[in-house]
Amino acid sequence: MRCLIALTTLFALTPPDPALSQSSPLIDDAIFQSLIDETSGEAGLRHFDSLLNYSGWSPSLGADQTAVYIFNASLNSKLTHVYIDRFPSDGESFFGAFRTEPWWEGGEGLLTFSTQRGDTLADFNQYRGHLARFSTSAHLTTQLLDVGSGMASSDYDDKDVRGKLVLASGSLGQVHQLAVWKYGAAGVVNYRIRDGDQYPHLVSSLQIEPWTGPDGERPGFAFSVSYELGIRLRKMIDDGGVELTVHVEAETKPGSYPMVHAKIEGARPELPEIWIQAHTNYRNTGGGNNLTGVGATLDLARTIASLVASGKIERPMRSIRFVWGPEHTALPYFFHQYPDSVASVLAILNLDMVGDHQVASESILRLYRAPYSNPSFLSDIVEEMFETVAAGNTISLLNGRLLNFGSRFKRPIVDPEGSDDPFYYKIERFWGPSDHEDITESSVGIPAVMLNTWPDPFIGTQEDSRERADATQMKRAEVIAGAAALILANANDDALPDLVQNARARARVRIANENRRAASILDPGTKRLQPYKESENIILRAFESESKALRALSVFAESEKARDYLRASARRLESDQIDAQRELLSYASASLDSTILLTRGSQGSSSGDLVPERTTVVRGPINFFRGQYGRDWMIAQTGNPTFRKSLRLAGRGHYYLYETLNFVDGRRTLSEIRDLVGAEYGYASVEDIEQYFRLLEDVGVIRF
Repeated sequence: MRCLIALTTLFALTPPDPALSQSSPLIDDAIFQSLIDETSGEAGLRHFDSLLNYSGWSPSLGADQTAVYIFNASLNSKLTHVYIDRFPSDGESFFGAFRTEPWWEGGEGLLTFSTQRGDTLADFNQYRGHLARFSTSAHLTTQLLDVGSGMASSDYDDKDVRGKLVLASGSLGQVHQLAVWKYGAAGVVNYRIRDGDQYPHLVSSLQIEPWTGPDGERPGFAFSVSYELGIRLRKMIDDGGVELTVHVEAETKPGSYPMVHAKIEGARPELPEIWIQAHTNYRNTGGGNNLTGVGATLDLARTIASLVASGKIERPMRSIRFVWGPEHTALPYFFHQYPDSVASVLAILNLDMVGDHQVASESILRLYRAPYSNPSFLSDIVEEMFETVAAGNTISLLNGRLLNFGSRFKRPIVDPEGSDDPFYYKIERFWGPSDHEDITESSVGIPAVMLNTWPDPFIGTQEDSRERADATQMKRAEVIAGAAALILANANDDALPDLVQNARARARVRIANENRRAASILDPGTKRLQPYKESENIILRAFESESKALRALSVFAESEKARDYLRASARRLESDQIDAQRELLSYASASLDSTILLTRGSQGSSSGDLVPERTTVVRGPINFFRGQYGRDWMIAQTGNPTFRKSLRLAGRGHYYLYETLNFVDGRRTLSEIRDLVGAEYGYASVEDIEQYFRLLEDVGVIRF
């Protein structure tokens, strides 16, 4: 016992290792501590609570009320240049390939049994997600018919659904097109089947998409109910039938998307700005997506403004702008309307769902890095802040506090009203879908990354809520984003060496992983033998991407001496490429039959030398998989609702198509584009890539 007491006293009295008390070479420790002291996850969650008073879709009355709330909160936080921009939205017009949405606001949505034999089934005023967005007013009593999934014409065989309600489990958009517009049903009762066995009570918030029929028809209406209620209704139908009464009051009209701007002006306002962004349309759910991001950014804006005003930190050299608006529309619409503004933005931090309780929501905070098509200094800076917060908020025997019972963490970032959980995180390759993908793509080209918690089994339901949020995780997300923003806002010649060292160290780790991946696909034991050239290409593209990201730090170099240092560092990184190629060849020679190695070359193509370039017809991404973000535009241009079915490359998913188009620069050939996207997402044939570009050529997006 005396030994234990002595050890306890020793650990308690021994000063912490100075190295362990530092934050990161990229940021002054006092600034980092000021962010920790000032940020309040609980304040962010109070914003969350307040915004739940308004409907979450945009455009709508609720979206306008949300914008006014954010506007007033920004003024109260002493931010400057606070204003609301508005972009017209009528449900018919396009900006780029994005189709605007009509203004919609629900007033009543009540679904009940027509008799007194049961309770109310769905009530918009109890949970707004019960009534699908774009539903139109209706008042009727009619029969409910079970159509299974409701997504195939055969589901309606031998059923007269005209004027009736259909019960369906399939995708609401497809069900509505068949049931209402083709077969004349009055409306849809759609029940959730995702995770139905595990979460039978969850109700998804849905929208009717498309919101106009093939001949311009208005939509009917749809109610969203849980899996358990859907199964109950199916059984009642089988046992003798169900009659329901519907009362819907809703309004649809032209409107506008509101986008709120607020700024902490820098000492050199002529320099490109750092933007911190969160989207506001939480879709009438429990609000976690994305009110945690909105709440965190509102408190972070207050935090930095307060620290500057009090003199605890100096005014940043570059301005930091906070922007809030509807997801996938505010940012691309802004740069569509003001294309010259692209040059005034250095980088964008997109805070999506960032405040989920990591245990209660079964998710962790992730950083989604920039894609190969737009390698950037931004990813490594934010990654360093993730690791800095994690180093101080995980349990370790090496943190000097083994027997100090005051805290489990060496540098705790814990909100008094939040959890005391460790910080769990993961660094990911590029992924969406969120606002960062809309502006990091090549025709806009602003460096952008996303912070987001995932997976989230409760997303889009009533339980994606305040109760599953955590003030501590909100606070940690604020510290990460705030520290990264201040590093970017103050970076200059003095900061460049540390930025370069951070980028080079991380680049070497990623290159080592790519070397291993390149070797692994040559192993005959995996039964995935690929041409040697493709394995080598993985290494070449890794070095190319890392080199570009490192050299992108030149935006912070003010003197020729700093630029020389950066160029020399990049050359040292690039010089390792030859050794990596030699190592791969040595491995391949030892692992494979030499005749296989020599004969399994990449197949040539007669179209491989074609060079595509983008036109000015459409700026921004074209999403073939989501209606208003590209698919509706493609249907309008081609006149073919099933245009995607014959496109071979579509089987590889949205981000394969996204990146393939991003690599179009008017200089690269199809073969070169094939190598670039192949190294990132796996290989396709030049012929498949040409087929994709021929379709884009037909609608004017590219030309050869």
